[in-house]
Amino acid sequence: MHLHQIGVVFSEPHFIKSLLPWHNARLSCLLKECRHLLPPAYRQSALTDPPTSIASQPSLIDRNITTSATVLPACFSIHVMAVSFDDLWKIRAPCQKRCEFNLEIFDEMVDLARSRTGEVVEPQPLWEYPCYALHDPVEVTKLYLREDLGDVERHFKGMVELDLDKLSSSEASRPDRFKRHLLAARKVKRDEPELYFNGVAVWADWHFADKTLSSGPLIQDKLVGKKVLWNKTCQQGVHLLRRGVNLLAASPAIAARTSKVFHYSVDVTQGQLVFSFHLGET
Repeated sequence: MHLHQIGVVFSEPHFIKSLLPWHNARLSCLLKECRHLLPPAYRQSALTDPPTSIASQPSLIDRNITTSATVLPACFSIHVMAVSFDDLWKIRAPCQKRCEFNLEIFDEMVDLARSRTGEVVEPQPLWEYPCYALHDPVEVTKLYLREDLGDVERHFKGMVELDLDKLSSSEASRPDRFKRHLLAARKVKRDEPELYFNGVAVWADWHFADKTLSSGPLIQDKLVGKKVLWNKTCQQGVHLLRRGVNLLAASPAIAARTSKVFHYSVDVTQGQLVFSFHLGET
């Protein structure tokens, strides 16, 4: 094969050592290593976009493109969604005092260890852990594999206002989700709704021209307050709060619920994604 006769690079976004969905962006690094076999990127003065049927690929002028060949998948997008877990939140919840044993020192050790690792998102097969969506999925950013992602440095952020009225009347606010043992002992009323924000799901979608391979929910439309059905063939990323927040609790100051806003951000630096999440009020 003559040099630079390769016009299309087709690959599967899967590596056996990938723990999180976006770790498969290693494809970009392999593409860089094979740059000498691929046609070079168009000069900036030549044309604004490459002659390709992949309409969603970026302008060669605006991005650090490694080649003018058509790459499939063309890009991947990162998505986030605040959720309410039934049980998974317990692996990060503090022990405090149990069976007359004070375990608060142990809680402090766990917090210190987690702060030193710096990992906000961890891999979990979310199809094994029931959860409910607090809003529809949000696309945080999209990164293109023809870019040299090792040199990309960007910051993305956004926010979503939670529809508390819709959530309070949804199946997600069933009191038996969190108070099964108290209901059995008749210590709480069955008509008292509760809904905790205790986690954030993160996943990646891979875009092949007009086709998308998603590692996220099987259904991604009109999810507010509904149980999420996850893709069973892959793991997702999850951020678990140390202490969940009851979204339906009234504010002591005004004796009413206050609007909640979910804030998210991601920093892309040298091929690494660093996430940040928090819940605010309007």
